[in-house]
Amino acid sequence: MKTYLIHKTSTVPAWDFAWKGPIWSQAQTATVDQPAAPLKGSVPITQARLLHDDANIYGIFRVLDHSILARQTQYNSWTCFDSCVEFFFRPRPDSGYFNLEMSASGAHLLYYVRDWTPVGDYYADFTAIPEADGRLFESRSSLTELIPWERHGDITWFVQFKVPLAIAEKYCGPIGALSNQRWTGNFYKCGDQLCPPHWLAWSPVSSLNFHLPECFGNFIFE
Repeated sequence: MKTYLIHKTSTVPAWDFAWKGPIWSQAQTATVDQPAAPLKGSVPITQARLLHDDANIYGIFRVLDHSILARQTQYNSWTCFDSCVEFFFRPRPDSGYFNLEMSASGAHLLYYVRDWTPVGDYYADFTAIPEADGRLFESRSSLTELIPWERHGDITWFVQFKVPLAIAEKYCGPIGALSNQRWTGNFYKCGDQLCPPHWLAWSPVSSLNFHLPECFGNFIFE
């Protein structure tokens, strides 16, 4: 099982996508390169970093891509159809998990899943986080325009995000001080409607399904 150490920061990262800056350089780098299905053609080089300050978890993805699609604009829209990065996290082994899925457009989807048994396109027991709370899980893309049709050619893009723990507690219960806690979760990269599509994970998954908590890695909080 993979392990990622989330360092504590005394400085809130600016929304500047400064991957090489002094704040994000403190963080470990996770590489999202484990295929969930056979790959065809070139795939994006995807990396993720996390920091925390006990009140929030801060994250950034860097994607070195070969084509891109960024058209979603609505909260809880089908972001996975775009060029998309995802952060799944489970605060306790006896609780559900959050799936935060972020399009290269900056739109995001957020569910809290208690029973991940597939039921059609959804799950046996989950909550689609209401927009008033979900918007507080901020997600911003470095792209300055929508890309409604797949655009080919090398491009590097970033997504930054914030997880406010006080809001997360409304769905998963008390979290408490993060230092020395161990959570589980995963980082993902996908593009369901790109040509060709791709699905990548940080901690390997056993099938083409990102909703597999048994495949999650460890997140350890400094």
